[in-house]
Amino acid sequence: MEFYQLQYFMYVAKYENITKAAHELRVGQPAVSKAVKALEGELQVQLLQRHGKKIQLTREGRLLATRALPLLSNLEAVKEELKLFGENREVIKLNILSCNSLLADIIRKFKELEPGVMFIITEQREKTDWDLCIRSAAPEIQYTNGIRILEEKICLASKKGTWLDERDTISLGELKRERFIVLRRGAQLRNMAEAKFHEARVVPDISFECDTLYIVQQLTEQGLGITFWPEYSWGKSDKVKLTPIEEDMRRAVYLLHQSDHKSSQAVLRFSIFIQEYIKGMI
Repeated sequence: MEFYQLQYFMYVAKYENITKAAHELRVGQPAVSKAVKALEGELQVQLLQRHGKKIQLTREGRLLATRALPLLSNLEAVKEELKLFGENREVIKLNILSCNSLLADIIRKFKELEPGVMFIITEQREKTDWDLCIRSAAPEIQYTNGIRILEEKICLASKKGTWLDERDTISLGELKRERFIVLRRGAQLRNMAEAKFHEARVVPDISFECDTLYIVQQLTEQGLGITFWPEYSWGKSDKVKLTPIEEDMRRAVYLLHQSDHKSSQAVLRFSIFIQEYIKGMI
């Protein structure tokens, strides 16, 4: 199987149209058709069903497209990285699983000092191709390749102007009638909250379940419910009151280095910069 054959097929699969695929690839239509037919012949399967000018993927075609997409995406990323390395640019691959609200300011200030450094930023738990990863975990967790850069309380967040404004602390048992905004199941903060609810024998009224903390923050600021809000890593909001929880919910944030290769000087400098920033913030 030639790489260009797979690439041409993926463009046809994307548009389900050979003309559009050829235009995107900047080649002639016959070249695209020939490449796909050669690929079908080598794999001994039919990838496309042709109905006049219309094209549809067969079941085998959909399977190949699904399996090949991550491969081609990775190859494109490698090409881009090789180009950057060829230009002798320092590159930092950063996987952000926590402290999202703080990282933009951290990176901005680092770039003021080192404008030539290139960042490749992802937010994927399953990803392993990174230089540094920032993630949260329970305080008792230890990572052999990680540095604990922060330990913080989890507070109750509510829109300002409610009865919670007058409270210095709050217990979960007092929130049975409140509507909660929570992260998706499996998220570290969600798991911690569910454990505390179970201990307090409280069944929360969950009105919203969200994939991203940004949406959780926006809904809370709009007064559509209350949520659990880490005191530092989610940043501050003028619209939200943070109230400490009597059940004492805490978490730690870790800066992880890849353990199987030596970090570049740029990665080491940025790692130190992050740690100093967090110390100054606290």
